[in-house]
Amino acid sequence: MKSKMITAMSIIMLVGLMFLGYFIIPIGIPICGIIGLTYGIKTKDKSFTKWSFAALLLGVCCLIYTLTTIYSM
Repeated sequence: MKSKMITAMSIIMLVGLMFLGYFIIPIGIPICGIIGLTYGIKTKDKSFTKWSFAALLLGVCCLIYTLTTIYSM
């Protein structure tokens, strides 16, 4: 089941990359982090939860940086 979740997250990122280009990075990383976090909590997988939370924090930081860059233009 873990491999299916990772495959779903990679499909989300690849499809987003095809349609939005590099703008998917600040959007897709938090989405994949939330998906992974819910799966990790549901299955009580501590390693998956830890890395998904790290991805969520990284994604939120990227999103804040992107928004501040856009607003400063």
